[in-house]
Amino acid sequence: MATNTKFGKIVWAKVKGSSPWPAKGVDSIASIKRPSKKGNWHFVRFYGSNDHAWIDYETHIWPYKEYRKRFGDKDKVPQTFREALLEADKEYETLGPEDLPAADHELLLSEMAPQKLTKPAGAVKRGRPPAADKNFFVDPDNKPAAVKRKNSTQPRREPPAKKPVETESSANGEGGSSNSKDESKDLKQTGQTTVSSLPSLIRSPKLSPRTHVSPRRTEIKAQVYDFDDAVLSSQLLSNKKNIKVTSSRIGFIGLGTIGMAMVRNLIKHGHKVSVWNKTVSKCTEIADVDVKVYDSPAQLVSACDIVLACLADPFAVKEVLFCQNGVMESMGPGKAFVDLTTVDVETASDAECQIKRAGGEYLEAPVSGTKKDAVNGTLLIMAAGNEDLYKRCTSCFQAISKKSYYLGSVGHGTRMVLSLSLINASINCAVAEGMALADRVGIKHADLLDVLSNSACNSQLVSTTSKAIIAKNFTSQLSLKHIQKDMKYAIEMADMYDQPLHMAASVNEMYKRGKSLGLSNLDMSAVYKATSK
Repeated sequence: MATNTKFGKIVWAKVKGSSPWPAKGVDSIASIKRPSKKGNWHFVRFYGSNDHAWIDYETHIWPYKEYRKRFGDKDKVPQTFREALLEADKEYETLGPEDLPAADHELLLSEMAPQKLTKPAGAVKRGRPPAADKNFFVDPDNKPAAVKRKNSTQPRREPPAKKPVETESSANGEGGSSNSKDESKDLKQTGQTTVSSLPSLIRSPKLSPRTHVSPRRTEIKAQVYDFDDAVLSSQLLSNKKNIKVTSSRIGFIGLGTIGMAMVRNLIKHGHKVSVWNKTVSKCTEIADVDVKVYDSPAQLVSACDIVLACLADPFAVKEVLFCQNGVMESMGPGKAFVDLTTVDVETASDAECQIKRAGGEYLEAPVSGTKKDAVNGTLLIMAAGNEDLYKRCTSCFQAISKKSYYLGSVGHGTRMVLSLSLINASINCAVAEGMALADRVGIKHADLLDVLSNSACNSQLVSTTSKAIIAKNFTSQLSLKHIQKDMKYAIEMADMYDQPLHMAASVNEMYKRGKSLGLSNLDMSAVYKATSK
């Protein structure tokens, strides 16, 4: 159902782990499945982030106008919340009568208002309530009323009930068990509020819906854009792909190890590229190709339609966007910013918010791969955000990658690449520890590598790490400091979702030890030195 007819089309909606957030009832999206759990589920889009979710209408949706002061007038709220609130307020003023709450919303408000639960007379403090008071509901006057059993000479033994959802009363040992089907039906007919239908307590947000829509509620379905494998193989051999180049003017920010290789591949495949780099001397390294260098990010954005950026970390991204003569000074309609950097979800969401506010377009597109992958144009791209912009970047992505994925709203690209980085970092560290152990117990590394290459453990990553350790060649393909940065953000993301990462936490400490030993700028396989004494 698109419109909440009782509460109006614009509402307050709440997901687990966050405070209520301005939202709008919209038509459901096929890729986001309706929860199998019983409930009166409504599909909403959250303002500001454009994230979508199924929300239980009975317990986690409130009318917008009536709860505007309670949920919206707070001193300490994130900027993203203020942006969402302004957007919702502006749209609410334009609504027609058919989109506003129904006439009986006052009754609904009284039903949804938090009520103080009181114990029935004679209830004990601990254990189960007496049989006569086992099932009860709270009426509007907070006067408990026992639910009568069917006529019977002896009390009927009830079958074991399913464990109810914990409410404030049951958590304190003062509530009763859930009602039977017949009893629930009777309660609905009386129009009274059951204990199980009361809304959960409002808590301060761990994350806003723009940065926290639980993966268990939202299915991420990727759209894959790639080449035919046979064609790709032949094109890689010829070191050039058959690409229909976009007519958009392309700008590029960040000429590091990966960024420099990307620029060369873009130019090689026919794109006209302009660049800016904080360290001006790096620009001389591409003097052999046809590229125009600008003096500031603002000048670059003014001269280009689409600007791609591949930077070191979130701090570098924020500096490029918001510094004097930065990207935002020239951002506006007809301009687009594509961030290829691996950052945290909050940075990606804030960047989208500010760029959209200025009238521009934003796409997060973090890449995964090594220096060799960047040179060969075989990176992986996990994109999310503006889908139209994603399609306009097709030729650019084909030039620098072997496959690109479109994952939906902003944040999902970052979540995907951080999950992948966690796996890569853990495997790399496991290989390093295994080879350190083999060395300690007298097994030759070459023999271990031969066994690994013929075992179920064999993979490109295992082979590359093993060979680098044997050759003691730790020239950076993917630096240790960058993989540790990704691990840090992956662990922080897991904390937000209360997801334990026991092994990853230990792996992260090993990379941190490597940094303390001065291995930051070496390849991530140099973590071997941190595992051996």
